[in-house]
Amino acid sequence: RDMIASIAAKPAAEPPAFAFAGALENMKVLLVEDSTDNQILFSRYLSRAGAKTDIASDGEEGVRMARLNPYDVILMDVQMPILDGYGATALLRGEGVAVPIVALTAHALREDRDLALSKGFSHYLTKPLSATVLIQTLITIKA
Repeated sequence: RDMIASIAAKPAAEPPAFAFAGALENMKVLLVEDSTDNQILFSRYLSRAGAKTDIASDGEEGVRMARLNPYDVILMDVQMPILDGYGATALLRGEGVAVPIVALTAHALREDRDLALSKGFSHYLTKPLSATVLIQTLITIKA
């Protein structure tokens, strides 16, 4: 039993997000995500890397916020209520919004990636999403 308890108590092998402290300094991010757990997790990753993050809970709210504020990047969940990520991205692209929009989805097939990129997303990330992958992707976008 003690062995099981010690295994369960070990932290994940994930490098801490603060390894990227300051990497996204002054980057303004809009996170459009309906899952409260993901909102908390992703915004924590982003803030530890120095990004300023606004959160929208559905695509409609995300579109409204993107129209009102300048963002360096939009992280967009694909499956959401009211207006999904595909619809929200289509609206923004149709209005000439050129900011990078990163698809966030649990669908990891190549066809899903190709569909997202063909629908106006700039990048494609699959969930569950590690701090390392998220921050490194945004560093690439910022460069």
